[in-house]
Amino acid sequence: MHHFFFFAAPDNIQENTVTLTDEDFRHCIQVLRKNIGDEIDITDGRGKIITAVIETIDKNSCDCRIVQAAFQEKKDIPEILLTFGMLKSSALENLVRDTVALGVTELVPLLMKHSVKPKFNAERLHRIAIESVKQSGNCYCPIIRKPQKFSDWIVSLDRESVKLIADQAASRKISDMYWSTEIKKPIIVLIGPEGGFHPGEMNMAVENGFIPVNISPYRLRSELAAVVAVSALLNRGIDE
Repeated sequence: MHHFFFFAAPDNIQENTVTLTDEDFRHCIQVLRKNIGDEIDITDGRGKIITAVIETIDKNSCDCRIVQAAFQEKKDIPEILLTFGMLKSSALENLVRDTVALGVTELVPLLMKHSVKPKFNAERLHRIAIESVKQSGNCYCPIIRKPQKFSDWIVSLDRESVKLIADQAASRKISDMYWSTEIKKPIIVLIGPEGGFHPGEMNMAVENGFIPVNISPYRLRSELAAVVAVSALLNRGIDE
């Protein structure tokens, strides 16, 4: 049975009580008409799952007594750091919503030759990520980094990571490439902006250890390419 989770920031979770505020309070009390004595499921976005009973309802918040608390067991799948050329707001929001549901560990937008000028609303993207966590049941909310300059970011990476760059001309498929990696190593996936990689960016990526992989025989929008790439890696890991 699928459970819908409410969200409570870690600061609102005490040893025996948890407080719902803002949108989660309104959705719980005003939309779903939950009342004192009702049992609800809550997550902190860091893997904690709480079963709690509503005890008091105020004008802008409700306090709940914790009945049970546990951490969601992580599946034996690799950590995925998804990086991509900065996108338009609507495309960026879709990318965040869908890849958070799949279970990415970190999201890093990059400023590249062909990327759009950044309109980065960190607060809104965090809200979208939390909504995806609650809807999907994946209770780990990823880190969403501020946009970084591609040339600075790429030289700062951990050498031990597995690095893959989406390239439609590549002969290797992303799903095939996965089998030659160790599941415990973090995987960095680099997706180009809507205008594609500049040749210099592709060369710089390869020089810094990125392996070109083909994620689809078709030309995909960047946000869809990100979803396809993450799905290919995670699904193969789960099946194995």
